[in-house]
Amino acid sequence: MWKPAKLALIITSSLLVLALLLLFGANLYIQSSLSQGKLEAQLLRATHLPVKITSTTVSPWDGLTIRGIAIPQQNGAGNFLQAEELKASLKLWPILHHQLIIKDLVFSHPQVEWKQTEKGRWVLPVQKASPTPAPSVAPGESPSASPAAASPSPMIVQAGKEKKAERPHFSVQIKHFSVDEGYFHFYDKDGMPQAFFDQVSVDSPNPLPVDGPTKGTVHIGSASIQQRVFFQGIETPFRYRDGRVNLDAMQAGLAGGTLNGKFHIDPTTPDSPFNTKVVFDGVDVHRLIAEAGGAPVECQGKLGGWFQAAGSSAQAKDTIQGGGQLILSGGQMKNYTFLQTLGQALGIDELSVMNLTQAQADFRLGAKRVWVDSLFLQSQNLRLLVWGKAKYNGSLDLQAQLALNPKVQHQLPGFILKNFQPVPNTDLVAIDFTITGSYRAPRTDLLKKALGSQFEKGQKALDILRGFLGGKGN
Repeated sequence: MWKPAKLALIITSSLLVLALLLLFGANLYIQSSLSQGKLEAQLLRATHLPVKITSTTVSPWDGLTIRGIAIPQQNGAGNFLQAEELKASLKLWPILHHQLIIKDLVFSHPQVEWKQTEKGRWVLPVQKASPTPAPSVAPGESPSASPAAASPSPMIVQAGKEKKAERPHFSVQIKHFSVDEGYFHFYDKDGMPQAFFDQVSVDSPNPLPVDGPTKGTVHIGSASIQQRVFFQGIETPFRYRDGRVNLDAMQAGLAGGTLNGKFHIDPTTPDSPFNTKVVFDGVDVHRLIAEAGGAPVECQGKLGGWFQAAGSSAQAKDTIQGGGQLILSGGQMKNYTFLQTLGQALGIDELSVMNLTQAQADFRLGAKRVWVDSLFLQSQNLRLLVWGKAKYNGSLDLQAQLALNPKVQHQLPGFILKNFQPVPNTDLVAIDFTITGSYRAPRTDLLKKALGSQFEKGQKALDILRGFLGGKGN
């Protein structure tokens, strides 16, 4: 009689040998070039992307490991995507039945270089799967040369069906997908950087739904827009369907402050239309300006407000429409040569260093311009109001008004003060003037209007005239 312990040992050993044989056979099958070709073909059918694979291995510890993954650029210059490794935790037995059931798919360190086409579209390097070749016909023979060919017998039809059933394609099911430390860089048609997303992590519990969008969450360590505006620690849920991307609840850091908003883009439509709306608070304006490449204004304070826009990502400067509001708290403007020199000329020291008690800007975007509805700067003794338009190239066409309270009025010479007009229902006096030139080299007629008949007199006025009205000023 078999003893229970001996029977258990034989059964266990048999199962172990069977498992090893299964693992060995599955590994050989997956690593074969035929299997890799089928996997590439199946991925092509599922995604329409020409995925290339260098090698595949399978083990009970690491599951399926695919190495040397690449998707070439559509024009053949480099790779659209490349990654060293992709790991999948999967069930081994379904592999022998032409099924890949993946419980967890981890994509490590993918790098994507996405470039616009010559027409300015963001297009995936898609490729249609090769159709099944038609049966060959001998030379000189018509496809219906024989009655048998014209009317195949039921046995031949049945045999054909059985032959097709013997060569099923791999079916792929993915239960969970994640990306670890990805890098996604977007360039315009001229090769200039548009948006960089680094240290990207993605988590999607159902990446290939039968019906409905792919959903998940994204974490981005750092991002930049045209290498001028920089974000940190972006968190957002996402929805993706038919090429359209929706980020509905973004949270990010911006120059020491916070940003919340949403962003939608459709790269499958000509010119890749987008729309966005964000709200921000506590942004260090000095840091924001410095990161954007610097500006002639030394400005400090915390910036808050909102911004919304829509347009074509392929031609954003030409198509963007939108608007917003900026509010600066604890603001200070100093050492701005334009205001500093005006302050010296008019004897108003507060123009050299303006400690702002209130600062707000309301603006709109459209027709390749920024329309300034109202730029309001209030210090203890001054009020500056600006409105008009500025082109994206920096040229200015603005109207402005400078108002003074009684304290500053008493400091001005009479020949200057007489050119200011009372503001109704206040104790302020004001003067209207224009600002033209460019953002980095503004010009104004404020001196001419403030000095009046004395404008042509004195070396000081001439120096200012050369510096600002002559276009040599900052």
